[in-house]
Amino acid sequence: MTILTPPPSHPGPHPTATVSDGGDGSPAEVPGRTPRKGPALVLAMLGVATIGFSDIRLAGWTLSDALFVMTAGVVITQLLTGRTRGIAPASMRHSPGLLLVGSIVMLSAGTLSSLWSYDPGTSMSVVVRYGWLTLAWFWILRSVVPNRAALVALVQWLRAGLMISSVAAVLGYLGIIHNAANLSGRQAGFFSHANGLAGYLVMGLPLFLLGVPTTWTDPPKSIVRTRLIPSAIVVLALATTGSITAALAAIVGAGTAGLLLLTKGRGRRRQRNPLRNMVVMLVIVVALLALARSGTQLVERFTEFTEGRSAVHASASYRERGASFVIGQFDENLVLGVGFDRETAGIDITVGDQSYGAGGSGIHNMIFKMYYEGGAITLFGFLLILFGTLQLGWHVIRATIGDDLQNLAIALVASVVSLNVLAQFQPMGFERFYWLPVALIGVVWAVRRQELQEMREAREAREAAGVPATNGSNGRNGRNGMYGVNGTR
Repeated sequence: MTILTPPPSHPGPHPTATVSDGGDGSPAEVPGRTPRKGPALVLAMLGVATIGFSDIRLAGWTLSDALFVMTAGVVITQLLTGRTRGIAPASMRHSPGLLLVGSIVMLSAGTLSSLWSYDPGTSMSVVVRYGWLTLAWFWILRSVVPNRAALVALVQWLRAGLMISSVAAVLGYLGIIHNAANLSGRQAGFFSHANGLAGYLVMGLPLFLLGVPTTWTDPPKSIVRTRLIPSAIVVLALATTGSITAALAAIVGAGTAGLLLLTKGRGRRRQRNPLRNMVVMLVIVVALLALARSGTQLVERFTEFTEGRSAVHASASYRERGASFVIGQFDENLVLGVGFDRETAGIDITVGDQSYGAGGSGIHNMIFKMYYEGGAITLFGFLLILFGTLQLGWHVIRATIGDDLQNLAIALVASVVSLNVLAQFQPMGFERFYWLPVALIGVVWAVRRQELQEMREAREAREAAGVPATNGSNGRNGRNGMYGVNGTR
């Protein structure tokens, strides 16, 4: 690999961070031009854009999964044939340590739990799905992002998919379009249930609040077009789902992003016009007042809850009964669980005069669900993945001080936090949007590690040639080499 120039010290993506013949004889990229997107990246971009279209199936596969299977085929074919242009180098495809260990522990214990379940075949199919998400899917996303430009493209298409789902929900609320999956007027978008859309929007909201990655342009795009308007549409769409817990999770996510924005060492902030700040705050207050008087499903359900009406209280009691059931069985799952098939994990929950034959889905707390079905060891592996993700996200935030890449890392960490708040009220283990920010934190980590490595090699080459160091090599980005190419101290 021939490095022509290291990534810039100023914020923003470098159009050609690395120039390589890929070892396959293909021509190098021309400096100053945006690198062409390879077929694997294009398929992955479509895959992340269609994560919210879970009701659209191809031969039983979700549209997103089908696209990612094709992406995997392209990546593997390119690696086997040596035509690796557009594919991340081997060092970037490696899984972060704790995430890999956590996945192996979770899948191994899940397999053992499946062997003594009522239906081992069905239970093993669930374990395979977890393996596809935490091993194969994570690897695919790291493989198709060799540089920052590819990362920008991937996140832009994710934003596009989120905006399509948000607009569809708002149009459904206004009565312009109709979705048969709607429950009591709650908008579900392209999901089979409103809670699915709510979780998807909770995941994406921090990306819009922080305006990434569309602010990575020179000059930066308008804050109104990149943050305020898209965020308002997503918040309104979230309100149409009627999910009170999703609203709580969104608030936690926004608060997490705000706290991380105060990270020590973020550098000198630009002076902002105080009048503009006052206008922005006024717009937010007016928007909240309008939402409170809008009569959306969220407002209606919150009103029902505070007034003690039966429908919402039955939903809350349903979740409470599921959690109580798992706590009552606590000592029976200290090592392995009952398995992931519905027959073994069947729970018959009765609330009032209504009975729910819900199977394992009767447990709406993801921690309790993982413990009951997979056992304590499976839960330990799952928590190890979450801990490793948050730790890695924090290291990436610290390793991108003074760089716009930090805002993306902050948004992804906020998404992980908010989704896991929501996961305490509804299980999301199979939802692609639940695992996406976890995967993308690993991608950002790989991209930043590669940039630091390239800057280090460029600096050593200049020193060997006796060329004086420039501000670009010893500036803020160069200083972040103290965190090491692995993103750790």
